[in-house]
Amino acid sequence: MKKKIIIICSVVAILLIAVGIYFLVRANNLKKYSNADTYKLNGEEITSVKAAIGEKKLVKYSSKSDTLELTFEDTEKEKSTEEYIQYLLDNGNYIKANIEDKNKKQISRSAENSNNIVIVETEYTEKGFKVILQVGEGHIIVDPIE
Repeated sequence: MKKKIIIICSVVAILLIAVGIYFLVRANNLKKYSNADTYKLNGEEITSVKAAIGEKKLVKYSSKSDTLELTFEDTEKEKSTEEYIQYLLDNGNYIKANIEDKNKKQISRSAENSNNIVIVETEYTEKGFKVILQVGEGHIIVDPIE
């Protein structure tokens, strides 16, 4: 009987430690992305929201090897996304994509250190906006002006 109680207490303690570590890592990453001047993704550096337009409240992030998705709370989401995209267009070799969805904006450029393409997309959310960054295989082909 004492063995079962010890085992149960040990499992509960391990679970509590794991949950604590999860929240500590999450809080650390939120702070890291909030304070970054650039986002590093798949060998590329992309100017951060903070460096381009000032600090915004980051509420959620999702990170994979080739994709970083950041969700910000912002009462001026239209202005913020327009300023961020315009900053990148003015200070990088980005090309604006034509997107039919009025809630999204997308720009892209060739990667500096590889044969990859860098895509930056913004999307309005109910309380702010998302920034979706992707770096992966691809090339930019510009149609000639007719």
